[in-house]
Amino acid sequence: MLQLPIDIIKIIISYTYNIDLRRQYNIYQKIKLNNFDKINTVIRILKEYHLVYSFEPNKIKYNYQYHLINSEENDNRFEEHVDNDMFYVEIIVDCETINYNIEIFKLKLKPHPDYTNPYDIFYKGNLTSQYYWETTKINYLVN
Repeated sequence: MLQLPIDIIKIIISYTYNIDLRRQYNIYQKIKLNNFDKINTVIRILKEYHLVYSFEPNKIKYNYQYHLINSEENDNRFEEHVDNDMFYVEIIVDCETINYNIEIFKLKLKPHPDYTNPYDIFYKGNLTSQYYWETTKINYLVN
């Protein structure tokens, strides 16, 4: 009995809904993101990635930086070279533990004109009088 060529088999399998069969033949389709309004609010765009070897034996440090979708849109933000909202992840892998340090930075409108934030560390240009950087820090240790 003759067997169909692999290209034809893949085309036929691409029309099935059996995920295991599709996975076996490495047949995947891109998700059409414009069909999902909510998904664009959670997608993170990887800006930078660094692998840092520690001076301590058996310890590795990973640094990731992601852009978030801006919570405050301002026409001057691009002109003033103010960064997008950011998401930093630092992962420290040790022999016995994994330590996650997460920091989220969002440019927010000040609740009142005299408001000051002690963690307001990023450049805001002419937006300084109206905006501040909201900072959220999360530390998580896995044994």
